Amino acid sequence: MTALIRRARRHPYFWLGIGALFLVSLSLFAGLRGFAMRRIDGFTWQVSTGLLLFVVLAYQWVLLAVRQMGLQSRMRMHFVAHRWMGIVTIVCFLLHAQRAGYGWTLALTLVFFFTGLSGLFSKEIVGYKRRWTYLLWLWCHICLAFSLVPMIAVHIWIALTFQGAR
Repeated sequence: MTALIRRARRHPYFWLGIGALFLVSLSLFAGLRGFAMRRIDGFTWQVSTGLLLFVVLAYQWVLLAVRQMGLQSRMRMHFVAHRWMGIVTIVCFLLHAQRAGYGWTLALTLVFFFTGLSGLFSKEIVGYKRRWTYLLWLWCHICLAFSLVPMIAVHIWIALTFQGAR
């Protein structure tokens, strides 16, 4: 455990991510809202922050594309950007989400939360000793991220169909 903490000290993105996830937990699950001061009407705020969140999430998939194309020279740059954009994604989610929700929106919130949490426990932080444990972690992180895609599509469709019609 001390080795984990020692490695985490060298990576400030880890602590920023833990702090951002803690704020998301307080905001959504403990009902302590108000981190973002909304100066515009609710629907405009939701669409604006949702669009920002969508763009940031779309960028997160660049690392997968670079990895699949075999562009090793760009891989390190995108890997570092992927970690920091993960923190930005959590902050955007904090600005966008009103509450944890019920049913499938709760599932969307939880999958998003665990995707971010799993991303924080990367090879640099945990230092996986065996390759299969690293691959299991990577598989879990990517599967959680992939499961977000259809959930986000349904969320956008429902939000724009039912809330946009007001």
